[in-house]
Formats: sequence, C-alpha cells, structure tokens
Amino acid sequence: MNIEISTPNLAADISRMQEKLDNLVSAKDQVYRCLETLNTMWDGTANTIFIGQTRIDQMVFQSLIKNLNELIECMEYAHSQYEKCNDDVNSKIASIRLSNDT
Repeated sequence: MNIEISTPNLAADISRMQEKLDNLVSAKDQVYRCLETLNTMWDGTANTIFIGQTRIDQMVFQSLIKNLNELIECMEYAHSQYEKCNDDVNSKIASIRLSNDT
C-alpha cells in the first residue's frame, strides 16, 4: 500500500488549524471574561451552581484545546519527517551515477 502526501498541503493544513485554534482560544477567553462579569451580578445557590458548572466547562474546554495542540504538534512532526525523508530520497537519487554519465 502506498500513501501519498503533499507536504505543502500538510503545511497549509497545519497553518489553518493553528489559526483556527488561536481564534478559538481568543473567543474562549472573551467568553470567560464575560462570564466572570456575569458572576458578580448575583449571589446565592444559583450563583454557586453557575460558578461550579462554569469551572467544569472551562476544564473540559482546556482539555479540548490541549488535545488540539497535541494534534497540531503531531502534524508538525509528521511534516518534518516527510520533508526529511523526501530530502534523503532526493539525495540518494542524485548520488546514483548511471553508466553513461561517466
């Protein structure tokens, strides 16, 4: 089985994913700043439950962001390995001398 990879496409995918993740983190920070402001507007049992659920949601969100960062790191590693392999193959091909090249 042959697997073909386009390293320029992979690099573009990595870049797009990183950009989307950066935007997501920025939006998350903005939402949680608003939630902190909202939290100051009332007291009582409902507020306590709200704060607790917000913290749980924030931990889940952080875990998702961590997983996405790890995926991007894996893709970056794969990209570097594909590029290295491609360079190695091209180097070996260039070093082969055909009998009529001498």
